[in-house]
Amino acid sequence: MSGELASVLNEVRPDLIVHAAAMTNVDACERNPALAQRVNCDVLGEIVEYCQLSGSRLVHISTDSVFDGQKQTPYNENDPVAPLNVYARTKLAAESLALQHPDAIVLRTNIFGWRPPGGDVSFGEWVLRSLREGTPLTMFHDVMYSPIATPLFAGVVAQCVKAGLTGLYHAGGGETLSKYQFALKVAEAYGLPTNNVLSISVVDKPLAALRPRNMALDSSKLAAALSIGSLPDVAASIDAWKATEPR
Repeated sequence: MSGELASVLNEVRPDLIVHAAAMTNVDACERNPALAQRVNCDVLGEIVEYCQLSGSRLVHISTDSVFDGQKQTPYNENDPVAPLNVYARTKLAAESLALQHPDAIVLRTNIFGWRPPGGDVSFGEWVLRSLREGTPLTMFHDVMYSPIATPLFAGVVAQCVKAGLTGLYHAGGGETLSKYQFALKVAEAYGLPTNNVLSISVVDKPLAALRPRNMALDSSKLAAALSIGSLPDVAASIDAWKATEPR
């Protein structure tokens, strides 16, 4: 292991690494698979190598996009994976790398939060901005998922670390809904009109990469391991997200 990343890790010598960095623009990954491979997979390989040599623990944040979306109910950890695009394939490959380390946990999820300074606008921020500005907002009524806000997800990660969990877990929100329904719930939470929210099918929008229609996650395995009953529903996530909005 060599290079700038190795230099930083050897200097800091962390006991625990939470690896959440990724190239998440699905269409951009499709257009530049080499970069997606480097960012989403190869870098993690270097981190895993460090963890194996140092004995550091690893939390790797993965995605709900590793399935083909054909299942009619939420996916659990035992369901077969079938990634449809470059993003999903690179993230799935990264899971395999992470799980080579015996003291690693992989959390599949779908998070929404606030971008860091200079970062790209997140999905949730784009929805909220469009609602506030009244610009046309086309939302898929046939793409289902289980989102969780970053402030609540951070707490879940902390609980996983404290419990010493290892292996693969689903860590989505405790509620399944469509992207269109998510926009309506954001509007409700902020008291904004929804006349600019348009319901469309994913097949009606030209996209560079294929998307699974069902990305919903069954997170009951993790809830049981943490003895928490269930993960937060969408209303709780939106409330936590709203409370942390940058001023």
